[in-house]
Amino acid sequence: DIERILAALPSSITNLNMSYVDHTDNGFSINSFSRLGYLTGLQSLDVSRIAFSSYHNNVIGQILQNLFQLRELRLRWLYTNLTQVAQALKPSLQLLDLSCHPSFNALNDEENQIALGMALQNPFLHLRYLYLENMNIGNSSQGNIELAQGLRAQTNLKVLDLSDNELGYSSNVNVHVLLRSLPFSLTSLDVSVNPIGSQDSFEVTELSRAVKNMSGLIYFKAGGQNHYFNALGKSSDFLQA
Repeated sequence: DIERILAALPSSITNLNMSYVDHTDNGFSINSFSRLGYLTGLQSLDVSRIAFSSYHNNVIGQILQNLFQLRELRLRWLYTNLTQVAQALKPSLQLLDLSCHPSFNALNDEENQIALGMALQNPFLHLRYLYLENMNIGNSSQGNIELAQGLRAQTNLKVLDLSDNELGYSSNVNVHVLLRSLPFSLTSLDVSVNPIGSQDSFEVTELSRAVKNMSGLIYFKAGGQNHYFNALGKSSDFLQA
């Protein structure tokens, strides 16, 4: 079963994909899952969509404490303590996927968004891929400022996914500051399914300026969807960019 497999894994293993594992099956316990923290050779870890309950949301942060060689971390659709995860990110990390299921809205907690922003400000952290789809980003003024500072510090970032968030949904929450701070190093940017500009046209202006300075940008997606009005297509500044 899963528990015995985990117990048999050598500490030198470099890649581990445990996405979709149901921890309630086959006697799989959180204690056995915590053994991942002893796999110190891990460079890629995917624990997306594991059916943790709120009682176990600290286990990922605890595991990450010992994974100093980790280069790729995928926590997609995973209920976890994001503040603890953010504080445990290591300088070796190049890919981080925190994209969230609609029912979780992990960044709805201002403390979590601030923690992530502060983690990204670490001068020793140099991400190249960052996926924050459907994380409810955009409603916290202080959270947007911290995340803006964090993104500005990630000068090696190539791929950024901010799709399906709340950017532009509320006014006077410094979304324009966040958009202004998008790294010029990006080659791929997704801000689709966000009501950018619906409350503040300055958001469109700042995004346009940022995109214009992304000389290496190859992929860009910014369309609205369903009830999310997106003002980008009506902006001359954006179309010129």
